[in-house]
This record gives sequence, C-alpha cells and structure tokens, in this order.
Amino acid sequence: EDAVVWRCGAVGSFRAVPSRAAAYSRDGSVLAVAFASSIPLYSADGLVLQGCLTNAAVAEPVEALHFICGAPMLVAASPFSLAVWELRSMTLSWWYDASVTSIAVHPTLPEIAVAMGGDENGDGHVLVCAASSAVPQQVIKLKGDASPAVVYSWRADGDKEEAVLLSVSAARGFTALARGGDSAHSEGVDPQPAGAVEIEEAASRSAFSSIYGASSSKGSNETKGSKGAPRGGPTSGSVGAVRGSAAHEMLDGPSHVLPPCASIAAAFLSSLLPPAPDAAGAAAG
Repeated sequence: EDAVVWRCGAVGSFRAVPSRAAAYSRDGSVLAVAFASSIPLYSADGLVLQGCLTNAAVAEPVEALHFICGAPMLVAASPFSLAVWELRSMTLSWWYDASVTSIAVHPTLPEIAVAMGGDENGDGHVLVCAASSAVPQQVIKLKGDASPAVVYSWRADGDKEEAVLLSVSAARGFTALARGGDSAHSEGVDPQPAGAVEIEEAASRSAFSSIYGASSSKGSNETKGSKGAPRGGPTSGSVGAVRGSAAHEMLDGPSHVLPPCASIAAAFLSSLLPPAPDAAGAAAG
C-alpha cells in the first residue's frame, strides 16, 4: 500500500499576533489568514505575500473567513462586524456593523447567510445576501434563539440536488430555514439595514493607487461615495478606499503601505510654511 506522508511546506507569521481564521481560495492558489483585524493574502505555494486587507473601522479580531463561490470576493466576520472584500481591486465592497454570531457561504452561488445575535426580545435573525450587495434578499427571524448558527447542507431529492440553509442551536438542533418569502419566518427587507455600509466604485482601482497614485496606463478613478454610515464615524476604511483626504487614507492604512518619504516631502514642507504673499495685494499696499 502507498503511504501518505505529510510534511511542513512553509511557516509564516504576521506582526507577532495570533491567527484566528484561515481559508483557501476555491482553486487552492491563495491562502487568506486573519491576524487580528488584518488579512494578509499569500500564494499557497511558498506563502509569498500578495497583499493585505485592512478595514480601519474594525478593531476586533477576525474570527471567520470564507472565499465566495462564483465571485472574486472574500467575506470576513468578527464578533461585531461583517466585511465583504473585492479581491480584484483589493477594496472593501460592503460591511455590517452588527453582532455577528455565524456566517455561511453557498457552495455553488455567490450568496452569503449571516446570523446575527438576539435583539431586545431575545430573537436572532438570519440575513441572506448576494455577495455584491449589502441589501439582504431575505431576513429570517429565529424566535427565542439569541445566538444562532447557520450552515448550508446538500439535500438530494431524486436526481435533483440543492443546498439548503439550516440554523443550528442547542435547543432546536438543525432547522431548515424557509426560503422564498414564507410569512411564518420571513420579514420585510429594509432597503438599507442599520449598520450597513455599501461602497460603490466607478471602476476597479488598485489597492494602493490612492496612496501611491494611479498608474500611467490606467489613469485615475474616483469613488462615488457610500450609502449610509457606520455608527460612530464616517464611511468605512480600507486600503485603497477614498475618504476624501489623502492624509486620512495614509494615516488609517497599515504601516507596510505607507508611501516613500520622497513622494510626500513637498506636501509636508508646504504645510509647514506660511502661504506666499499675494503680489497684487503687496503692490497695492
């Protein structure tokens, strides 16, 4: 019989902080690892750093990571937030400022199920969202379940197979969640839920273009803005997401993407010097 031998292929670390979550891309070529609130992306072969995702508005550690099927996107969850990243531009697509207890991604569709903690009545909620939008397609109330968990499971019915969304709890075990507007479980969908932020971009932009400047081949892009605002601050932050001030973007970004001194020296010196006197005004005086 052939023996199976496992060996260590690479060892990595990031800023001497512990990791709480990791995920491989669907094709196995990229490894995402959560170190506190930062998510470095490595090539699976040799752990070569490809980029880093950082949401400056989130301080708590990321505890769950999933690559989304059918879209170049990554979903990350921490105890009080959920973020969906667009990997082609390395920017934050949208995020929730909410108590997240569990997340699950559809095995064949770009769909996310988000379980949220109990409200003032002790009822939990499950939001089903398309990966491209913060607006949920369906909201399902789980009465009496203050800390729900969700999972997609395959169900075979003759020759037909489909993924079924299940809630999991200690009291009720596994429960199939109704889809398609069952009035016993579903609620009306808020067009923009509280705590949700969706960032719209005119075109894909490089994760570092807002700091280092747009490349000469592609030109510059502008961000349209964001819908809504998270509780306690302005629009969400990410490496490459514009907030209207280059200084804010530079200071909120992680240290490994700070621009070289030569590129900011002129602006820094200009900010220290008094403005030049108006020639016309000086002549009139």
